[in-house]
Amino acid sequence: MDSGVSVYYTLASDLSDMEESFETYYTSGRRLDVTASIGGSASLSSMQYLLDGDVQPVKALSKEWYGFDEWTVTNGNCTLDNPKSWNANVNINGDCTIKANFVLGQIYDLTSEKKYYSSKSNEFLLSKIDVLFKFTNPEDGCYRVEMESNSLEYFSIYRSISIGAPKKNEGIGRLIYSDICGSKGRVTYFSVRPDGSSESSRAAEFSMRYINSQLKVTDDGNGNAIMPTTIYFGDGDKPIISDTPNKDFRFDKWTMVSGECTIADPSAKSTRVVIKGECEVRADHIPGPVYTLTSEPVEYNFSVNFYDESTKEVRFEWENQEKGWYNVVVEPGIGTILTLNEYETYGFSPYPVEYDVSATHF
Repeated sequence: MDSGVSVYYTLASDLSDMEESFETYYTSGRRLDVTASIGGSASLSSMQYLLDGDVQPVKALSKEWYGFDEWTVTNGNCTLDNPKSWNANVNINGDCTIKANFVLGQIYDLTSEKKYYSSKSNEFLLSKIDVLFKFTNPEDGCYRVEMESNSLEYFSIYRSISIGAPKKNEGIGRLIYSDICGSKGRVTYFSVRPDGSSESSRAAEFSMRYINSQLKVTDDGNGNAIMPTTIYFGDGDKPIISDTPNKDFRFDKWTMVSGECTIADPSAKSTRVVIKGECEVRADHIPGPVYTLTSEPVEYNFSVNFYDESTKEVRFEWENQEKGWYNVVVEPGIGTILTLNEYETYGFSPYPVEYDVSATHF
């Protein structure tokens, strides 16, 4: 109010109170102003002009990625009952200006290296359970973020986007957040939190990294190549691949169709692939072998010379050189029991069979 301005007041009372006395005087009004640092806003709950001794509630509201730190008195004479509370009371003792201070929470940069975190050790802000991450596209293209935990804790990943609510991926074990596409330098933020707020939940460790390698596992059509449960990996990962050949075929080898991955043992049906970028590997097969019988003894082994996975037999082909009676001789090792069968056209025959000259039989 400017100086020299007169204001007139009237006081009224009920007739029953006519004998009551009262005092009146004026006192200077007190002004309370609130300000805020970067990262939030502050507000009064009611009046801005107060009297000495009044108590005025104030509130602070943080923006995304920021947290409230404390109230400070920047000018004048007043006190706060709890400067560390976002919802505090101001005790008025004169004109006063207070400030709500906000801090940017700890945000970790995502790299291709697997690093470990926990809500207890790496929380974004005190009293919050989220751990925040920043991913910057290293090159143009699409990337994926991997979160993995060996605990049984249920985790959620939130992705901050400009429009709408954050996208969410949740579960136990390994979570992949896909389709992070954009040009080099594009920034995306992620928040990870455990499902529970207990001490054990907050202490549960998890790893975070970005990955950009895709493994494709195929076969030549004569088997069933089995790939890992996911196709996305980081360089240096060593997923297991395996193969089951079809009937009448044997596994031959793994072939690197494209890429620079390394196959640990190309001749093993089940082996590991050391990931390096985008790769495709193929399971190759060969027909089950049929060996030619001769008059000279040749040693065979079931683990090496078997026909296919379904039978584990060793198969032979014999061609009559002359018409007559012949015996097929099998000499097993000591203590070994073998069964000799004909198959295909004639089935089982425990006795010698007379064949036509030049007729080939199995």
